Amino acid sequence: MNKPRPFDHLQVGDLLPFAIARGSRLVRIHLEKVAPLTASDGPSRFSDPHEPASLPRRFLPIYMADDFLTVFGEVIVRDRRDHQRDDPVLLNELVEKAVSTIEVEEAVTLLSLHGDAPTRMGIPTDAIRGSKDVVGRQLSEAIWLKFPDFHGLSYPSRITTEPCHMVYERDASRLKIIDTISLMRHPELGSALDHYRLPLKF
Repeated sequence: MNKPRPFDHLQVGDLLPFAIARGSRLVRIHLEKVAPLTASDGPSRFSDPHEPASLPRRFLPIYMADDFLTVFGEVIVRDRRDHQRDDPVLLNELVEKAVSTIEVEEAVTLLSLHGDAPTRMGIPTDAIRGSKDVVGRQLSEAIWLKFPDFHGLSYPSRITTEPCHMVYERDASRLKIIDTISLMRHPELGSALDHYRLPLKF
């Protein structure tokens, strides 16, 4: 007998959608050496929990946000403040990254994890707020396996609480790259470092 998977109880009628309309623009920070919509196969907030980790990933997540400050917080700031000390940003960490503007070419439907939506769907808050990412990965797996009409997840940033979005790589054709610029040349980089009060180490 197959072992029940977490979130096997979810049915399509239980799910609360978060729609991103055609023409919407999103922001993504990624390694400059890879194409903007290339997803990393490393462990992340909503990545494939398939074990062992040496196995090929069944699905890959592409992370974006509505604005630069939020995506900068998610990618660069991350958990630096958890240690309650200054943790400078290394120059190399910025030099290796680029910022892309992504346009939604075909409307995207994501699972909403905003506000009280998780509670209404019977999803534990650890899926959004848990620091270990285990429950979030299990939820991402369930949506990917069972609900192909959902193209990913929309969730609040741990840094700013503003919306962030994850789209499965299988649905990347719904997205179009508008432009890409080196993170070091981005006009909002200085204000983001000031906003988060992050020292820069050369």
